[in-house]
Amino acid sequence: MATKKSADKKATKKAAKKTNGAPKRSVSPELLEAAKTARARKKEIGHFTLMTALSVPCLPVDQATGIVFGCLGKPVRLDQTLGQLFPLATARGGFCRCVSTAARQAGVGDPQVPCQATTTVGEVIQSISC
Repeated sequence: MATKKSADKKATKKAAKKTNGAPKRSVSPELLEAAKTARARKKEIGHFTLMTALSVPCLPVDQATGIVFGCLGKPVRLDQTLGQLFPLATARGGFCRCVSTAARQAGVGDPQVPCQATTTVGEVIQSISC
């Protein structure tokens, strides 16, 4: 004859098994709707990813400035050119990849970061900001 205590243990074990031990999580209705839209677009186009489907065209200026200064490692004058900061093209390319990657991770769909030696830091910020 099973005791009440062992029956409770069995029920708890079954419940944990059903959810793989993870607690239930609630998801906002907005996020669910965005995911539905992304799935629909993925079916429609084929190779779209969720991140691409939820991308934005640009970032707020303060967020874009933070990304650019973060890739530079310090704040600099906005009129300073990339050629002054990075005389070598490979170093400039690394900076531009850093900005592009960070902007993409922040949600910008396809950031077009100018990377010429004559490009100013302000122009880089403008290229990813609204």
